[in-house]
Amino acid sequence: MSLVTFLSLFLPVLVACQQAPTVQTTSGLLQGSYPHKDVTAYLGIPYAQPPIGDLRFAPPQPLPATNGSQVRDCYRSSPGCFQLDYITAFADRSTGIAESEDMLSINIWKPTNANGSLPVMIFIHGGAFTSGANGMTAYNGLEFVKRQKDIIFASINYRVNVFGFPNTPAVPEKNLGLLDQRLAVEWLRDNIKAFGGDPDRMVLSGHSAGSISVAYWSFAYVEDPIVKGFIETSGQPGLVATDDGTSWPAIANTTNCTNDNKEVELECIRKVPARSLKRAMSPNNTPAVTDTVISGGTPIVDNTTVFSLEEYASRRASGKFAKLPLLVSNTISEADGFLPFDPVSGVNTTLSDLLTLVMHHCPVAVASNATAYAGVPTWRYLYAGAFPEQLPYPWMRPFHGSDNQLILGKVEEAAYEDVSAEMEKAEGYLIDAIGAFVRDPQSGLSKYGWPKYEAGSKTLVKLFGNETAGVEFVDPASYDAACSSLGM
Repeated sequence: MSLVTFLSLFLPVLVACQQAPTVQTTSGLLQGSYPHKDVTAYLGIPYAQPPIGDLRFAPPQPLPATNGSQVRDCYRSSPGCFQLDYITAFADRSTGIAESEDMLSINIWKPTNANGSLPVMIFIHGGAFTSGANGMTAYNGLEFVKRQKDIIFASINYRVNVFGFPNTPAVPEKNLGLLDQRLAVEWLRDNIKAFGGDPDRMVLSGHSAGSISVAYWSFAYVEDPIVKGFIETSGQPGLVATDDGTSWPAIANTTNCTNDNKEVELECIRKVPARSLKRAMSPNNTPAVTDTVISGGTPIVDNTTVFSLEEYASRRASGKFAKLPLLVSNTISEADGFLPFDPVSGVNTTLSDLLTLVMHHCPVAVASNATAYAGVPTWRYLYAGAFPEQLPYPWMRPFHGSDNQLILGKVEEAAYEDVSAEMEKAEGYLIDAIGAFVRDPQSGLSKYGWPKYEAGSKTLVKLFGNETAGVEFVDPASYDAACSSLGM
């Protein structure tokens, strides 16, 4: 074997096995690794005490600060919260993840030569607030950091379903999963400099439920948003119904914990083994999406972290939101990815188009119109890329999450056939657009060539129509016209 052949085969392995420099944080001394010669990863970093025992159903508690010399290995992601999976067209691609209640962690990917002042993209995963985890392959930040070279990518775990959203009067502080997100961002603010990042250059991003979380954040933390910009892809308040009060009683009944004394009932459910509690959310284990939301527990209107849709409309009208630069988007056929379907004939396209309009497109139009009207730098894109290699069935159109595959550099990994040069070009274009916003939320996308969004002008960025990497700047009116008839 020649030296060249040996190095090409084994150098990546040798690099990956090398230990990265240790980093001192409030969670202790952390040891990372090199998944690539240009990227250093610190995975499974705890940012809060494990929410187990008496801390199950309690707000997240910070870890005791430590400056000790004991090193914590951060070579792999922590498990995710116990999941409530549901049936979609991608069920055959669901490989599952390890589950645990001890999962409040952060994954950080950084350029190996980060110099202490790099921008940071904080990513909140999706999953309808019932599933998902930052350790899933789809949310790995390696490819993004490899391409951008000067941006740190951090993804956070938070509690989902009943573990994160217990709706009982015995738990006075609601939306524990959202409180987890807040504590994680505070941890990054306090520690990211040790990784070469700038705490004053952090952008909060999310997809689906993660995007909803970012939107929630912009209304909940008007005075102290911490971050300097928002990226909201395919998710606005209302996409996932807030909890109507039925999830907790159903779980209490299934676990034989129902009690008129709600404190006693809470203590009973607190002692139920986590896996039994998971099964109590859905005895059939794989419900339809609509059943999942009902049975698992979702965010609760508490008028602190989450408001009613009417209150969001009022706050938008009065400007009561964090006026930070916004990049907001949806795909052109979101609902194709989660509606019941026939493998041959597909989904009911009339229903899919209606749901896409009501649940995704019009809420994005409302959000972008409100921020642009308030003078906030706003950019809006519509993802129209129907690349065959990205679609699990020939009938499927640009689905919920299809653009996120490009943003995180996952096209080749997720493809159903060989990836075309045109799709590779599209992937690079969208990743670079996201990078431009993260580096400079105020004007990065303007420098990239995108117009600031303004209703009534050709400022809606339509991406990748006709299976090409082409970009069009179009008048949103042609896409938004139906929203007014829906009262949106």
